[in-house]
Amino acid sequence: MELNVFVACDSYKGSLTSVQANECIKKGVMTVFKSANVECFPVADGGEGTVDAYTYNYGHKITVDCEGKTVEIGVNEKEDTCIIEMASVNGIMDDSDKDILGRNTYKTGLLIKKALELDFKNIMIGIGGSGTNDCGIGIAAALGYRFLDAQGNEVLPYINNAFKMKTIDATNVDSKIKDANFIVLSDVKNPLLGQNSCAHMYGKQKGANAEEIELLEKLDIQFFELCKSNGYVLNDFEGAGAAGGLGFGLVTFLDAKICSGMDYMLSKIEKEEEMNDFDLIITGEGKIDEQSQYGKVIEGMQKLGAKYDIPVLSIGGSVVLENTENLLYGSCVQKCCDLKEAMDHAQSNLINATIQCLNLIGCGMEIMKRY
Repeated sequence: MELNVFVACDSYKGSLTSVQANECIKKGVMTVFKSANVECFPVADGGEGTVDAYTYNYGHKITVDCEGKTVEIGVNEKEDTCIIEMASVNGIMDDSDKDILGRNTYKTGLLIKKALELDFKNIMIGIGGSGTNDCGIGIAAALGYRFLDAQGNEVLPYINNAFKMKTIDATNVDSKIKDANFIVLSDVKNPLLGQNSCAHMYGKQKGANAEEIELLEKLDIQFFELCKSNGYVLNDFEGAGAAGGLGFGLVTFLDAKICSGMDYMLSKIEKEEEMNDFDLIITGEGKIDEQSQYGKVIEGMQKLGAKYDIPVLSIGGSVVLENTENLLYGSCVQKCCDLKEAMDHAQSNLINATIQCLNLIGCGMEIMKRY
């Protein structure tokens, strides 16, 4: 009797794409169970690897120019859909030489503009892995919105100019926006403002110091009030703080709908009605931590496994959890080494971790037969 394994991994940030990670795990499974049937379904939650994961299962990739940089976006003509990955142009490492106040989402806006020029009706935007905190000001500017001061002069589209902005001019906004549907894929549920705001929760990892974090919060409040006074928004909302307030900007200026990237991917698993045929689900991501239990790939696969009563094995580049009681897991790191060494050998580490986990599971099953 053949073993049927369903593999659905996220990317291992900085080392493996979701597609590569799935292939590594498949190799590991086939090493232990040579006649196994292994189905791969690369997934992502809206961050890095979203375009790769989507186009592995649907459509294909095309390249576009974004201010001199060649960028891949996903297209699916059958469903009239284009998918954009913010991290490809406005990720943590993009503009890393600039402070957080000097970065904006303009390049992501240019990708959206390109999708509109290609006449796609459905535009999906994965906003995980952002390096910005501009509330979507840059995107709005790229699509024709203008921010004016008290004298009617245009203000440069950066969050540090929020106090200068008095009016939002939509005269020259791209006319194709009203005919398109925008879906935001995000794994973050934070509001724009307050104790759990984007500035307070994610400013530090984007390079902001304590003083800049408090300034960002004040600037975000000011921009929120600007949008409110111009009739664009009434209240803060869950997910508004995603990607440095980009969730707020996309809903405010494009009437976008925010959904969990993982939930969206799960909804696209056409094999769901066939899940009862699988004996094991294997999933993973670069770091399994407390966040993995909230809107991430690990959580999504745990839910899928529970629904069909299938055990789920999670393999992380590293595992940092206080409570692992309900998690069947393994780690790629098998010896003491620094992060660079671990990432340099990511493929072999993931293959070997899969082999080791499956051998241990097999050993456990043999022991259980005796009792």
